[in-house]
Amino acid sequence: MPRKPLQPGRKPQISARKSRQASSKPGAAGRKRAVGKKRAASRKRAPGKKHTAGKKRVAGKDAAIREALNRSERTLQALLHTPDDMVSILAPDYRILDVNEKKAKEVGIPAAQLRGRYVTEFMPPEIARLRLEQFDKAVRRKRRVVYEEQVRGRFLEHKLYPVTDARGKVLQVVILSSDITGRYEADERSRASEERYRALVETTGTGYVILDEQGRVLDANEEYVRLAGYRERGEIRGRSVLDWTAPREKARNAEAVRHCLQQWGIRGFEIDYVDLEGRVTPIEINATVVAAGGRPRILTLCRDIEARRKAEALLRESEERFSLAFQANPALVAIIS
Repeated sequence: MPRKPLQPGRKPQISARKSRQASSKPGAAGRKRAVGKKRAASRKRAPGKKHTAGKKRVAGKDAAIREALNRSERTLQALLHTPDDMVSILAPDYRILDVNEKKAKEVGIPAAQLRGRYVTEFMPPEIARLRLEQFDKAVRRKRRVVYEEQVRGRFLEHKLYPVTDARGKVLQVVILSSDITGRYEADERSRASEERYRALVETTGTGYVILDEQGRVLDANEEYVRLAGYRERGEIRGRSVLDWTAPREKARNAEAVRHCLQQWGIRGFEIDYVDLEGRVTPIEINATVVAAGGRPRILTLCRDIEARRKAEALLRESEERFSLAFQANPALVAIIS
């Protein structure tokens, strides 16, 4: 469409739309101001984003803490219902938080009446000192504490487990108490029997050694120390009997230890020991397995059979000479006893 000519003395008209478009196109200064506003706006929005992300992290941590607390609560409830041990849960100030039925029966007061009261109310003075001392140690060290005590003719074992929060503060202590009187008496009988056995063995000049289930030396007499090729008992305690077994015999000796544990004993087993100087000593072993403290122990008698082997070798040599002489002279020979 042809543009109309301007009348003299009249300014050209610009439409409102074009005016707005022109004003929306800033110059250099306008562009700088616009960029600055955008940056300021982004800086204002950034803290909000950070705050939201922080909230999510905190919420995640709170959920993890709640789950950990729930697991701990379930564990404590399982412990409280254990039928074997007496269970007590105490606050660091000795206040009773909970007990199981077995512990309540031991005290002679229902569990509901014990909660919230202080354990010192029910603790005889003669045992309070040791128990509170061990309890304070567990709280202070924030580690498990195990100790035994004798109370009115009974032997008890106590295991204390401190429970801490995320910052390491002790919230409560779980105490498992077991009556070990039967085990203690069995151990005492075993030790007494062992001492009598040792005294008898010492009079015969026989080597005596006690091994654990791995074949390691727990104790030995002087004769066994000599047979192993050492001078002091401390040199062999805690070590395996394979350490002084002849190299060619090690596998056979290890198998003998396993067989002894399976069959609860071994008889007439012969093996060669080698001392630090390389001297070989033939040994005859007779062993039996006993239970001590719930663990198998191998009680072993060892005899030096070097003289016997020499006598057997001489006998074989004599028999061979006689056999050769008889074959060389086939005349009738009569042996009259």
